[in-house]
Amino acid sequence: MKISVLFPTRNRAQMALESALSLLGNMSTDNDLEILFAVDSDDTETIQALTNFPKSKMLVSKPRGYKNLHNYINDLCALSTGDWLFLWNDDASMKTFNWDKLIEPYIGQMVEIDFKTNHASNRYIFCIVPKKYYELVGHFSLCPNNDTWILEVFEPLGLRRNVDGFILHDRYDLTGNNNDENYQQQRKFMREFKSDEMVQARKKDLEIIKNYIENGSV
Repeated sequence: MKISVLFPTRNRAQMALESALSLLGNMSTDNDLEILFAVDSDDTETIQALTNFPKSKMLVSKPRGYKNLHNYINDLCALSTGDWLFLWNDDASMKTFNWDKLIEPYIGQMVEIDFKTNHASNRYIFCIVPKKYYELVGHFSLCPNNDTWILEVFEPLGLRRNVDGFILHDRYDLTGNNNDENYQQQRKFMREFKSDEMVQARKKDLEIIKNYIENGSV
């Protein structure tokens, strides 16, 4: 089994490095991993810090801003070679040893896998979905609210699976840390997510997954 981590980051070189190490260092030797970094071309410090990171590839592009976060993610999906796509944040840390072993029971299933976090609500934050999802719908998300997009496709179909692993999300509203430009930008785009156009697009994705399940397994 191979897992592709979708890892956009900007101006958080040391944080991103430590975050990536938490994934790699806590993974078993039974499975494979690729960490796919998306970095802006003007973020030279991060590029230098992550260049030659083990089991990784880096997509460097001109800055597109947080409003295009989904485009970074979709581009990383196109580069991925794993069986699973793992949406990741540069302010997160994997705290469970052999975390990849928790995914193994779901091999061959069209499900979303969700780890426990320090969020008060049991939200989708670091969702894991089969690569087949991306191949079927042609994208991961069409809005920067990537995690919530997955929520509204998989949860109505009863395809959410919680596993007993823990990810610490070191975000300002949760820990008091990292109140930077990245954090401020992410709070601005829910209106577009709720637009009629995006609602209909998510319904289309849901129907594609539903029809696929009814016609056979992954």
